Amino acid sequence: MLTMPQGNVYSDVTAAAAHDALGSNGAWLLLSIDHHGWRARYDLAQALIAGRPDVTTHFGRHVQLMVDLEIQSAIYAATEQVLRLVFACLAHDHGTEAFLDTYVRWTTVAPLIEEAKTVTRGDLDTILEVPATAEEVVGILASHGVEQSFDVAEGLLARVNQLLDELHLNLAEFSQLTQQPAHQEGDNPDLGLRPLRHLDNAFRHGLKAFLPDCLPAARDFGLVGLQDPEVLQSPYLIDLYLSDQEPVFGLIDARPERTGQHLASLRAICIRIKQLSRGFLATRIMGQPGGLLTLQLIDPDELGQDLQ
Repeated sequence: MLTMPQGNVYSDVTAAAAHDALGSNGAWLLLSIDHHGWRARYDLAQALIAGRPDVTTHFGRHVQLMVDLEIQSAIYAATEQVLRLVFACLAHDHGTEAFLDTYVRWTTVAPLIEEAKTVTRGDLDTILEVPATAEEVVGILASHGVEQSFDVAEGLLARVNQLLDELHLNLAEFSQLTQQPAHQEGDNPDLGLRPLRHLDNAFRHGLKAFLPDCLPAARDFGLVGLQDPEVLQSPYLIDLYLSDQEPVFGLIDARPERTGQHLASLRAICIRIKQLSRGFLATRIMGQPGGLLTLQLIDPDELGQDLQ
């Protein structure tokens, strides 16, 4: 038998409120996400980038390929995390384990992305109990001992709604991660196209990665979706095995600039996770709707304060 003491990150009041609302495991999950889980993928990505060797060396180029693909996978993992959180918050029923059961249900990112298309903008208002009027915001601020004019309150409410508009747009944009790309001019029309998710799967499941400088004999490849001569001369090309049907391989230019784009995308998704977990914890669990007014200030490059 192992007895773990109560954690000391959150106050007794916060811990008790979460426990009552979500059950023991549900509370533990939400507080873990709010404290560090929201930024875990981002922190790992930054550590990978900081720890890679000189990317201009032969060995460093190979490490860079793996770093790029690993951070690409982190985007899918963070997307799955934010979507699981959305549906868990929607399913929440105070005093039950509906939040936990929905979050941990067996599924993968592709069906979650498809399911996210059904989430309405009104659903997001429900998750975070967004005030309907500026007058309500004035009252919320006053309950926190802050006196503000109607105009200021109206501006604050507009920013909260803008944030949720952006989140709702993100839910639709996630489909880009699994959708079939379109043929480009110069492509061989007889060759099919595969979603980026297929290349990510080839990396994650068995590291089906083929290094061009290890090709045992010269051979010709049909090109689909990659016609830029500069890209084809990149020292950061890597082939990923897709299947024994054409196209057999997917070619990626995993140069450091692409990795930087990955990191920016990952950062944005991680911020959404924090905004959802913090907003849900503040409004639905703690009954502190004023917490919504700070959601736009979240920055993973700065360590913020946990909700007390």
